[in-house]
Amino acid sequence: MPQGKYRIMTFKEFVPDPIRFIILLITAIIFQFTSFVYLTNLNDVVGGKAITTEDVKLISSVSFIGMTMVFPILFRIKFRFMSRTIILSAAAILIVANLISIYSNNLLVLLIAAFIAGAVRMVGTFECLSTIQLIITPKRDFTVFFSVVYLIVLGSIQVSGLLTAEMSDFYDWTYMPTMMITLLLVVMIVLYILMRPIRLMKKFPLYQIDWLGLALWSLVLIIFNFVFEYGKRLDWFDSPYICIGVITGTVLLICAIQRMLGIRRPVIMPEVFKYKNLLKSLVLLAFLQIFLSTGNVVMNAYTGGILHYDILHNTSLNWAVFVGVLIGAAYAFYWMSIYRGGYKPIFFIGFGSLVLYHFILYFIFQPALSKEYLYLPYALKGFGYVSLYISIALYAAQGIPFPHFFASLSVLGFVRTALGGTMANSLCTNVLQYLQKKNLANLTMDIDFMNPASSQVYSSVLHKSLISGQTIEQAQAAATSALYGASNMQALLLSWKEIFGGVTLLGILFLLGIASAHYMKPVYQQFPKMKNIWKYMWGKAYSER
Repeated sequence: MPQGKYRIMTFKEFVPDPIRFIILLITAIIFQFTSFVYLTNLNDVVGGKAITTEDVKLISSVSFIGMTMVFPILFRIKFRFMSRTIILSAAAILIVANLISIYSNNLLVLLIAAFIAGAVRMVGTFECLSTIQLIITPKRDFTVFFSVVYLIVLGSIQVSGLLTAEMSDFYDWTYMPTMMITLLLVVMIVLYILMRPIRLMKKFPLYQIDWLGLALWSLVLIIFNFVFEYGKRLDWFDSPYICIGVITGTVLLICAIQRMLGIRRPVIMPEVFKYKNLLKSLVLLAFLQIFLSTGNVVMNAYTGGILHYDILHNTSLNWAVFVGVLIGAAYAFYWMSIYRGGYKPIFFIGFGSLVLYHFILYFIFQPALSKEYLYLPYALKGFGYVSLYISIALYAAQGIPFPHFFASLSVLGFVRTALGGTMANSLCTNVLQYLQKKNLANLTMDIDFMNPASSQVYSSVLHKSLISGQTIEQAQAAATSALYGASNMQALLLSWKEIFGGVTLLGILFLLGIASAHYMKPVYQQFPKMKNIWKYMWGKAYSER
């Protein structure tokens, strides 16, 4: 059978070329659907395992840290093992990790398994996508490849959330990981039969990898995630655990930086921080996390606590986000790959859509709201964050030589997934707590029988309770509780409005900053050929031994 120019050689000869591409693409999507913890059914996991909400969120963050820290060694793994071995091993490890997530209640075991699962998930996805890279973009164009990758990753997050909600509502929270175990088994069987154990390049040993540096950076991220995740619950520095965490994290950070500066081949090279476009990208990502944190903290409480949407109606809003993700990825692809436009317009439009998302929600917060009113702002959110993720990643990569490229992705991951989201959510949560206390105190200050609104609520509930046969004491307790509940709800709505209004004003100022800033002129890069990457890494590993 003649070999095509971009043929995937790891499959057996009888497998048609289009089927090879489809199988690896579906496998990458299955890897992305496989999560150690699904935050969509957070309450079910908390109840099923008898752990706290912060425990589950920390487990999820540790999984993302594993994904982030494996970036610098992805090509080392790819060149060391055969493609068939990598994908089958990744699927097998993820099966074991999902079994642990179902049956284990030990937090330490769950954290270790989550870190390994996150790293392996990234390795498996990278192997699939790097194998079909030349089919996605024969010219090895960064802009095309990044648009496809982020569409797969961020689209999978939204759709997997919808699927998780359906499974949890009709069955049990364990059914989603059980289904993923089944799919991974199918992947293993299919690829074991259809792929062949072929090595396209000479074996590259896992030599001179900075495992200690990788462990230090991972521990730093995990410890500071612990600090920001549990800070509010443990009352920050009044807790000895938070104090110990801050001290330990700071010491390990100093050790990681000292090691980075003191050895020849650290896992994250210090040269990475010399690129101005990378530093600008970190600032952009930090503000992006602030804009996204309001949705994570406020909107789930609003739709679930005030509008009383069940898990299906709440999660169905992800369809609007998914539509926004599709449109945002298409826009980023057109602007960066076809039109070859500059960075400033796409940054401005991306952040502008997030500002508009906050602006719309500021005016529609109320105790009763039809779900349809939320479709537009949720779609704007999906459009904004996927277009910004793609464009910021491309901007960060510009001018960075390929040897530093994957280390720069890890640094971006520090802000994007490993720590930035947790810090932004913690900031938003604590600001919300302060505003809620302040507004509740201001509202309750005027509650008495001379106030028509409070008098009406109290009298109405009191009358209904007496008619239903309750005693005067029971009726008075019910009326007082109803009055407090109404005041608390108004304080919450007012606090949310203040947060969204403040973020809107911050966003307008940030848009002015984007409009006035100077950005590097786009110079669109190509991925190096695999054989050139191999030659460089071989020379780097064995030179100056």
